[in-house]
Amino acid sequence: MVEHAFPDDGLQPRGGGPCIVHACGVWHDAAGTLKPAYRDVAAASCKAVVRAVNFIRKPKAAMDQINSWVKAVTHNLIDLILPRGSVMDHTRLVVATAVYFKGIWGT
Repeated sequence: MVEHAFPDDGLQPRGGGPCIVHACGVWHDAAGTLKPAYRDVAAASCKAVVRAVNFIRKPKAAMDQINSWVKAVTHNLIDLILPRGSVMDHTRLVVATAVYFKGIWGT
């Protein structure tokens, strides 16, 4: 929906309007796979990236990868989505959506 309202980059709105940036992703443990139908719906409907990470052996590295991705996709506007300790060796799936909005509210 956002892509219909704002320019492609979301950072330089025409006419000085609000700034909005959206990032959506699904990360699963590399030891398994997602059902193709789930992966396809996440990508098509939510514009989510779908990636495999190593939650089992490297949970902190997986968390850092997810946080780095969100930071890059939002042009450093959101620098952390997963706080320390939120990803552990028993984590198997992370679904995350980040929305940055900066604007003036009329009401």
